[in-house]
Amino acid sequence: GPGYQLRARGGCKPALILDGMPIFDGADDLDMLVHPQDVMGIEVYTGLGGIPAEWMGVQASGCGVVAVWTKR
Repeated sequence: GPGYQLRARGGCKPALILDGMPIFDGADDLDMLVHPQDVMGIEVYTGLGGIPAEWMGVQASGCGVVAVWTKR
């Protein structure tokens, strides 16, 4: 449907972490999960070397991790 989706080069879907919790298949639904005005920060990890240890397990796609932190 209409909306924004997270994609890396080549159409690869990065893993999504929202307020510290993995959101599986969340890259397609980010705009339905959080409103832009509620975003406090975004972290982008592109390679395995920089991903925090607690999120290594969600990195199954090999596309990196995007962590979104809200004001809540």
